Amino acid sequence: NHGLSMEQVSKYSRDLFDGLREMHEIRGDVHADIKPANLAIDKGRLYLNDLGTSTCASLQASPTNPKRGERGFEFTRAPECFLGKDPSRYSDVWGAAALVYRMMSKDGSYPLENEFGNVADKTAYLDQIGTDRLRDLLRNKIRSNIPKEHRRIGRILEQCLDPDPNRRPDSSELVGLMDRATENNRFWKDTGRFTKRFGVAVGAIAALGTVGYTVATAPRPLPSEPPKVSGLLYLEDNAGKTFD
Repeated sequence: NHGLSMEQVSKYSRDLFDGLREMHEIRGDVHADIKPANLAIDKGRLYLNDLGTSTCASLQASPTNPKRGERGFEFTRAPECFLGKDPSRYSDVWGAAALVYRMMSKDGSYPLENEFGNVADKTAYLDQIGTDRLRDLLRNKIRSNIPKEHRRIGRILEQCLDPDPNRRPDSSELVGLMDRATENNRFWKDTGRFTKRFGVAVGAIAALGTVGYTVATAPRPLPSEPPKVSGLLYLEDNAGKTFD
């Protein structure tokens, strides 16, 4: 209800999760400051932008590299980062989910925006409420604020916004979870449209046909092949010099 279609929300969410996966798995970095101002949209695609606050995921704190838990936009900052923990892949997952929640929520707010607006010390508030009560608070917010027809995405947000970072999915899982959630939504929506227009019998036939087509056209896993080269590879030039 705030200017984005559900198709845009789904696509932007998938792009965001895919960007996180690349950030974490390929670059080996943590973004540490996911917020609207650090996203770019070009030709309908969403990209992670402004990597100035990103840091190597394995870099430890030191006198020259102090703890960075207090960095980042407070409405997308994971609870553990208020409590002294350094940003991590899992705090990035929280930040991304907080953005998706805002895009989908009925009131257009971030998960803890209303609570943070009523307290001066966010750290003390999170410390006082505790993990279990915060989990219940967030779960109830998601279930009441995310439309029922998108409850599959709501379940993903419940996992990503868990106060315990160890219970959140990693970024490599999120793209697949999002694809399955949106495909299932599209399946039932199409089935409902057929049923409403042509009757229950035709709708059921359409549903079975869709399932059969999906199974028949699902990509088959490629057989794994052993690597053709193992160990170091050496190259020689015309002068007989060897380079590894």
